[in-house]
Amino acid sequence: MKFRTALITIVSIYALSLITLHFDLFNRFVNLDNVFHFSGGVSIGMLALAIRHFVGKKYRTTGVPVWFDFLFVVGFVFMVGVLWEFYEYIQDHTFALTFHWAISQPSVHDTLGDLMWDGIGAIIGFILFRKSK
Repeated sequence: MKFRTALITIVSIYALSLITLHFDLFNRFVNLDNVFHFSGGVSIGMLALAIRHFVGKKYRTTGVPVWFDFLFVVGFVFMVGVLWEFYEYIQDHTFALTFHWAISQPSVHDTLGDLMWDGIGAIIGFILFRKSK
């Protein structure tokens, strides 16, 4: 996996998220948030694989078991997912009030569901992109 591909994917998903937020599409399409978290999990998983490949090439690590790469990718995605949930919380208590945007964090149920979809995206992303260089 290449950094450029992963970063372009991440920026594209973020830009679409902002457009969706601006037009209040998250309230019109209930499961759209899940789609974005799943896509975010896949794209951040791509970035984690790019980091892992870079480190592996730089330090010539060979013989690392697949489970290590899997745990790295899933852990990295969950770390970014938790940071994203903090971002949504801060956004709700600053920008959403000022610009009358839709609330991103209506409940703990929503937050845990978002993290679940991040994790599912990480697993699928790992399966799809683990072999690509």
